[in-house]
Amino acid sequence: MKGREVLGVDFCGDRLNVVQVHLDEVSKRPVLTRWAGRTVPAAAESAAVAAVLRKMLDGEGFTATSAVFGLPRGRGFLRTQAAERSEAEVFSRVDYVSDGWTAADGRPVLGVASRADVARQAEIAHQASLQLLAVELRSLGSLRTLGLLGVSEAPGEPAGPAGQPAAGAAVLGVVISETDLTVALVDGGAVLAVQTRGRPAGGGLERWDGALTAAEQMLRMVELAHPEAPAGAVRVLVNDRDRQAARSLTNRLGLPVELVSPASAANLGVEGELTDPAEYAAAIGLALEGLQDIAVSRPRRDRVAGRLNFLQAAKPPRRKRAVSWRQAAVVAAGAVLVALAVTAGYALNKRSDLNELAAERDRLQQKAQLGWQARHRWLAISPWLAAADGGGRAAQREVLDAIAGLFPSKDAYVQTVLVQPGQDDDSRAVTLTGRTRHSRPLSEFVSKLNNSAMFERASLGRVADDSAKSEFPKSFSVSVSYRGRR
Repeated sequence: MKGREVLGVDFCGDRLNVVQVHLDEVSKRPVLTRWAGRTVPAAAESAAVAAVLRKMLDGEGFTATSAVFGLPRGRGFLRTQAAERSEAEVFSRVDYVSDGWTAADGRPVLGVASRADVARQAEIAHQASLQLLAVELRSLGSLRTLGLLGVSEAPGEPAGPAGQPAAGAAVLGVVISETDLTVALVDGGAVLAVQTRGRPAGGGLERWDGALTAAEQMLRMVELAHPEAPAGAVRVLVNDRDRQAARSLTNRLGLPVELVSPASAANLGVEGELTDPAEYAAAIGLALEGLQDIAVSRPRRDRVAGRLNFLQAAKPPRRKRAVSWRQAAVVAAGAVLVALAVTAGYALNKRSDLNELAAERDRLQQKAQLGWQARHRWLAISPWLAAADGGGRAAQREVLDAIAGLFPSKDAYVQTVLVQPGQDDDSRAVTLTGRTRHSRPLSEFVSKLNNSAMFERASLGRVADDSAKSEFPKSFSVSVSYRGRR
């Protein structure tokens, strides 16, 4: 029986609900055999959730190992677009997964969920030692249990139980459980809107009246959003103790209300007494989806019913076979050949990497040589461009040319040239500072300045030694006057 039974796992807030459904071999009808629920904090780690799930399955007599997991409430959405529109490409394939089906009238129904949420459900299933058939939106499970999305009873039979709404007839589905309220508008297999609200804690008629008010408000919001598909009827699934109170929905909503059960809406048999079907509505629909996959032995999409499956169907395990000594020898020889090939490939890759590094080194050396040459050229011209410490700057080109022609550039160099007003209006005082290897070129330079027709009163200032500069160890200053225009 394990090959024809499936678990439906529903995460509803702080509650974990699980059902087990199997396919009756004689009647070909799905039968609900087990159901149970446990409290699990919504923020619990996946390992803690898997431990609670595994303990509940073992303690309550569940025997199925295949499961369909529902995403927690609010962790994904459904949307029906016009046939010519598609928005699946809007969502990043890295962050989101999308899936859907096409309704009978050609409208695509799109479902989107976070990839991280789907991965978390897969991790929980793995840690609980379950074979995960699919991850679905929990609202789809509720709609299947309401009979608003068809389910094939057996391969080759038409989709949908008795009472399935015809294509084009909009039906409002309502599920009122102890923890939340779900309202959905379905138009011939196209899900136009799904809304879920939490219910406050407590009991009595006041809390039930609040649920009816919330259902009425959600219906009005759906009507405003989709005026092209007004609801013609309402299907309601509630717990047995609330069925009498739910009859007042006809007056509150102004539409004919049909109170359904999983047996009537989804053609589901129940072993025992299920007094709170609304709590397990989503889990039942998820299990029915997985049972259909097993019945047809592959993932299936009905044009009217449709389905979402954010995971690829798991492949059946292969039969284990004993390995002969010949097979072991072949495997060993293959492993040796692979190792040799990997080693040779590694050596070739390393040689290629070394060649690339050598080429890169040569390129960098050439670049460094060019940089060194550019630096020396800059050192040769920068003294004539740098500002003096006193704030002045040489602006007379003829002065610079005359000084450059008299200066011994091989044994000394000038760092700054400062031109200031002289003793009278048309004279200028020029101060040169620089560095030299020895003092003899400076004396020659001062003599050349005094003997020139342009300069006068040239004198050598203080010459100081600086051991930090090995090539030009002495610093100097020379002052000279000349006459020219301001």
